[in-house]
Parts: sequence; C-alpha cells; structure tokens
Amino acid sequence: MTEWLRRAGRGRLRDGSVVTWTVAEGNRGRRWRWTLSQDDRLAVVGLIELAPDGLFGRLELALANALVTFHPDDDRRAAHGNVVTNGGVRPIAVPWAAGWGIGIEGDAFGSAVGGAGSVGLWFGRDLS
Repeated sequence: MTEWLRRAGRGRLRDGSVVTWTVAEGNRGRRWRWTLSQDDRLAVVGLIELAPDGLFGRLELALANALVTFHPDDDRRAAHGNVVTNGGVRPIAVPWAAGWGIGIEGDAFGSAVGGAGSVGLWFGRDLS
C-alpha cells in the first residue's frame, strides 16, 4: 500500500504576508491549497494541481477582484481558462509547452509551487 503525502503548515513570507498551506498526494498527482493574508486580511486563496509526473496541471485563484481558472490541454501544446471579474468573463487561451509552470505576481509561495522557474505564464494580482 502506498503512503500518500499529507502535510500542512503556516509561515511568514519575506514580504510579511502569512501563508497557510496544505498538500495532498494521490493517484492524480499533488494538490496544493493555500491562503495568503496581509495585515490580517485574506488576499489570495489558491489551488495548484501537479500531475503525477510533477508537471503543472491546474490553477484556481480567488482574489479580492477576480476568480481565475487555468490549465494546459491534454497534449500540453495549449492552455486555457477564464478570468472572472465585475466586468465579465475573459477567456485565456495561450500556446503552452510541456514542462512550463505558472507564476503569480506578489505570491512567492504559489509561484514556487506552480513551477515559476520554468514559467509559461505569469498572473498579476490586479486582474480587473
């Protein structure tokens, strides 16, 4: 029987924000969930899924001004999702390459989990 990874923690980042996180591993890969708080106010709620091979699989972000979903297609040659704001729904559709990840401006934790070292797409914190 495989023993899957299950961990959680909390810490302060260099910018002073507090990250609270969990990671769970299973047949479909690893799922990271986290929140970022700044000055005791919730700033980001995130979820990143990594496939069993460790490649970026899915991003979901909830920010004060937007909801974001994003994931590569099965063939990893394109990626798509949506940004939902008060102004409506904006689709995202971009070329993609196997091995790419995502970065999130102002969120070092989410960027590290999302594979920002080989980034394919950066998301800003102000998505209005």
